[in-house]
Amino acid sequence: MKAEFYGCSVSRLSHSSRHVTPAVSAPHYEGAAYSDLGSSDGPPRNWKGIGIAMVVILAVMSLVILSVVILTPDESHLLLRSHLTMEDLESDEFKVHDPCAAWLNNNEVAMRTREGHVLTFTLNNNITTTLLDNSSLDLTSAKFQVSADKRFVLLAYNIRPVFSQSFTASYAIYSVANGDLLELSPAERETTELQYASWGPQGNQLAFVFDGDIYYKPSVASNPLRLTSTDEDQKVVNGLSDWTYEEEVLLTYAAHWWSMDGARLAYLRINNSATPVMEVPHFLGGLYPSNMIFPYPKAGSSIPSVSLLVVNLYGPAHTLEMLPPDSLRARENYISMVNWISSTRLAVRWLNRAQNQSVLCVCEATTGACSEVSGCR
Repeated sequence: MKAEFYGCSVSRLSHSSRHVTPAVSAPHYEGAAYSDLGSSDGPPRNWKGIGIAMVVILAVMSLVILSVVILTPDESHLLLRSHLTMEDLESDEFKVHDPCAAWLNNNEVAMRTREGHVLTFTLNNNITTTLLDNSSLDLTSAKFQVSADKRFVLLAYNIRPVFSQSFTASYAIYSVANGDLLELSPAERETTELQYASWGPQGNQLAFVFDGDIYYKPSVASNPLRLTSTDEDQKVVNGLSDWTYEEEVLLTYAAHWWSMDGARLAYLRINNSATPVMEVPHFLGGLYPSNMIFPYPKAGSSIPSVSLLVVNLYGPAHTLEMLPPDSLRARENYISMVNWISSTRLAVRWLNRAQNQSVLCVCEATTGACSEVSGCR
């Protein structure tokens, strides 16, 4: 390359100036050319500084990552339990505590703790009294009611739901004084499932429903007295709501009401003899479903016929029917409200089937006569 470079330089200089010889100009031009080529590379790089900077950056990043790892909580145990099972849903951890609080009087409330103890709480002095200890009985899945005199606790267990609010259950009466348990059942049965049971407003009187009939006990120690009598073939229930009244009319399961002094019991008699039935399959885990059959009125079909009766509980049992208003007596109707306004008088509301006519009456429990108070269309 030198030979070619010198040759090129000599030829150019020979044309431009005759006084400069190739021997003198060639070395000077060669140095200039090398100087220009070297200037394009720039100053030498500081590799040592670059290495130190990289080490510092890596150290800082390592510290940040280590801090994140150390400060992040360990949630691996949550991942292991992320899948819910049916056993989890049935456990107490996933259940909402229901204290089943109920007023005993204007100053006392009965309630159940999360552990299952039944307590009474007095409002004016903040005193708590234990009525039933869960150490000997499992009350976490039982329903309870306290008698008016607070001497007994009615327990419902082996609860089997029917509709949204209704259920069947076995009942036992717990004595607060000595802890004895007495099974509640009709006289002809030793133990059985009942449709419903509840205390009366006085002492420890109670009523229960079995096979559609109402039974009454003046006290825990007395024998049950049968207040109604229904043939097995009849589709009649006394003192309880059927599907129509439970879901659409009264919105409660119980369809009986105690007078304030406990001397009388008002109740509905619901007859579904002419009501068509609905058959609904229940899939309970077996190979084949079980079918539930119950009266279910639809548009154009017959609705259950209903009547309101009052039975006298003190002395000989005497039952009277409260007569509906004349405008609804010969037509299909509902009873949508019953409320005692004194020990012998009731407020009752009747509706026609279309539910565009409402009649409010006051009924005398001693005679069965009902006088219309107001009506609206």
